[in-house]
Amino acid sequence: MKFKDRLDIYEKLTRLDRPIGILLLLWPTLWGLWLSSNGSPNPFVTVIFVLGVVLMRSAGCVMNDFADRNFDGHVERTRDRPLPAGKISSREALALAAGLAGLAFGLVLQLNALTVRLSVIALLLAIIYPFLKRFFWLPQAWLGIAFGFGVPMAFAAHREVVVPISRNKPTITVKAPVPEHMHALMKLCGWKEAEHPSTVLEARPPRAEAESAGT
Repeated sequence: MKFKDRLDIYEKLTRLDRPIGILLLLWPTLWGLWLSSNGSPNPFVTVIFVLGVVLMRSAGCVMNDFADRNFDGHVERTRDRPLPAGKISSREALALAAGLAGLAFGLVLQLNALTVRLSVIALLLAIIYPFLKRFFWLPQAWLGIAFGFGVPMAFAAHREVVVPISRNKPTITVKAPVPEHMHALMKLCGWKEAEHPSTVLEARPPRAEAESAGT
């Protein structure tokens, strides 16, 4: 097999030809980076997270196809995927997934210890999901946790702590310009704006505000 043909197979296996999944995973991650850094994310941390999103989403797609390799061949929508079509072996697919995850772990090792520990949990979430579909009645809930796990990792990377929403620390203040279209969205979600919302956004969850009012 020619090298170009193998790259084409890898592209389809990792869904790099369909990047919508990368964008869906990147969106909450970028929000986490923005909120955890008071609107000024560290460029180095941001690059690591963006690259990590691409690598881990690709690895997750490979694992998903590996888990479904005995089923996809019987479904018209998936029968032409590389694994059920016999274009790549299961062993090679696993090696590709491991290589992608290894590269992502190499990136996260540049960050603090808490972020590294959380990355192990993120990896387990990604690996377990494809097999969870066999017996868990709500696998998309698990997938939602996996897709949003970049948020606590972002807080860990910037603050070396995962900030809880509690009685003692109910407020996250973002000192950065807030686009006009975001004000309506934040109000819709029930979050309060500061006195000068064009320059400072006080992200105060409704539950935390109710708890403060009750004390």
